[in-house]
Amino acid sequence: MKDFQDLRGPRGAAWPPDLSSFSALQKWNAQEHGFAWPEAEFRQTWDSTPDGRPTKEHNFPGLKAVMTVVRDPKKFTSINVPALVIFASPHAHETWMDRSSDPATKKTVEAYFTTLNALKEKQAKAFEEGVATAHVVRLRGAHFIFASNEREVLREIRSFVLELR
Repeated sequence: MKDFQDLRGPRGAAWPPDLSSFSALQKWNAQEHGFAWPEAEFRQTWDSTPDGRPTKEHNFPGLKAVMTVVRDPKKFTSINVPALVIFASPHAHETWMDRSSDPATKKTVEAYFTTLNALKEKQAKAFEEGVATAHVVRLRGAHFIFASNEREVLREIRSFVLELR
């Protein structure tokens, strides 16, 4: 996880130009990422005004604790139950990353994804080799794999659950 956190790639637009509503935020995000996240995701992760307009991403107080757990896997060395682990690998480019015609930007994007995909593959192999109960699936998609690949994710979940019976 430290490798993922240290990896810094190109960034898209800092904030959407239109924060008039959550549906406007959702529309902007779909244009940037190439698929639509549920509006409810934004309502859970963004602060809003009393009249319901989004203002900024929510500061989650528990994030620091979660990252402490993620950064120190030695404390959590076994998974003793069946586990379905789905990786967005290879990771799909987000729409905003492909807009530039600048060769240097394109080169930076490709280098970022080469590194990101190598890290994802390393992580997936670690699960396959280290967790006997894991069923590891790789799907070409985005970070929010359940949103970019809903049909495939549901198929994998259904298949996994049927195998549990």
